[in-house]
Amino acid sequence: MRVYMSKENLEQFLAWLSSDSMVTTLPGDGGRTQDVFAFLRTPLSASVEAVFGGRFSGESKWQFPLVEKLDLVGYYQKEKDIFYNADTCMGSLAEEIKAETQARILACLDENSDAIKAGTSEKARFWVDGVDDYARDREVLKMFFEGEEFPVPCFVAPEKGDLIDSLEDREAVVQKLTAKTLEEKMDEYACYLLCKERRDKAYAKFIKNTPKKALITRKIMAAAKAEEEKGAMNLCVEIQNKEGKTMSFSFPADHLSRAPGSALGSFFYSAYAVPKKVRDSIKKFFQGEEDRPWLAKDGFYPEEILRITYKKKEVYVKR
Repeated sequence: MRVYMSKENLEQFLAWLSSDSMVTTLPGDGGRTQDVFAFLRTPLSASVEAVFGGRFSGESKWQFPLVEKLDLVGYYQKEKDIFYNADTCMGSLAEEIKAETQARILACLDENSDAIKAGTSEKARFWVDGVDDYARDREVLKMFFEGEEFPVPCFVAPEKGDLIDSLEDREAVVQKLTAKTLEEKMDEYACYLLCKERRDKAYAKFIKNTPKKALITRKIMAAAKAEEEKGAMNLCVEIQNKEGKTMSFSFPADHLSRAPGSALGSFFYSAYAVPKKVRDSIKKFFQGEEDRPWLAKDGFYPEEILRITYKKKEVYVKR
């Protein structure tokens, strides 16, 4: 339930929370001044109370007890004198607890990775062996182009009871969730560690002998992203075909600042990026190149870009 209060009513409400009274009423706000806000506190533990509330018209019977007519408003932590709104604050609290627990889990995985990998179950090893080389290569390219680390799985799911308990002893709840999640999801975490190990080896090999095309693509992405962050929406792209001819056109910066695909043979796709007239011109520009894939007929490869400019300033030049 959401309750909108005037500043005066809010001050009275907060004062009531720290008082000895378990019930209170406040006058309504706005155009319904005949209405009444009714609130009730009920203990959940020695230091946490649930707060219920409801709005009633002046003609309604709002005498207590009204638990069946009241909605949950939030929780009050008596020792810290903090009120947690049920609609917003509890959602934020859940994310905080989740993040703190995940940090503990990652620290545990980092400290005990060798032991966890050594004790990996057959099921987890079966999952790891099921990751093919193509999928691993895509992860390597994603990290090379975008700098993204191998995704860490998160299985932390605090329940309502955990959130309420955390208002009284947050550390105990984080410890409990950490132990519970590691116990229930150890196979998944072992799979993550083994996959990461294999991917890191593949990445190190890729870096040692990085293909020229990958270096060109990353340089183009970096140049476009730098201009995009300065506010550029479109950049002028000049491309060259096998005959040595060139053509220029405007192309969205955000299409150049992200990897053109999941493989080194990928190209910058013009669909949804430029008008049909420009796409047709690109298609005609590369007409006659028989070895060009059908999907790339109206697109262009990173190595086909001669230069990129923004407001006549060169931001990328092919070397």
